[in-house]
Amino acid sequence: MKNSKFVLKAIVLVVIVAILSVTLSACLKIGLKENNVISRLEAYGATVKKNMRSAPVIEGWTSNADVAVKNILYATYVPDVDSSAGLDGEDVDMSAYEMQELYVIYTDDKKSGDWVEEHCKAYVKAEENADVTAHWNVYRYDNIILVGDYRLLAVARQY
Repeated sequence: MKNSKFVLKAIVLVVIVAILSVTLSACLKIGLKENNVISRLEAYGATVKKNMRSAPVIEGWTSNADVAVKNILYATYVPDVDSSAGLDGEDVDMSAYEMQELYVIYTDDKKSGDWVEEHCKAYVKAEENADVTAHWNVYRYDNIILVGDYRLLAVARQY
């Protein structure tokens, strides 16, 4: 009788440890992804322009949960292709530079991620936004949606 209680306690303990380790590794994996994205973008020269935490609420939701847990805008300036601004120690005219933007949106669950991804794609495809979104793409990984300039998106995805 004593041995069966000991075995049962050992099995329960092993199951609890396994569940905790899986949960911890999932949290660490998400944190490492975020840190990798940040370090790659900073190495490229992008800086955090805005760090926001607000988003529209999904229609039909009963709670007041935000769609986005975190929303970060990264931006960097690069010379236009036809510009020679800043060469030979000249003063730099910022109008000769193009701003690249990348929004990194972290969502809570699949439903909010689907909603954000759908609306980002609609925004990028809309003709009235063509002047802003000419070089933009949308990419989703789990509950993280990246929308913005394809060059910063490539850096964030590391390819």
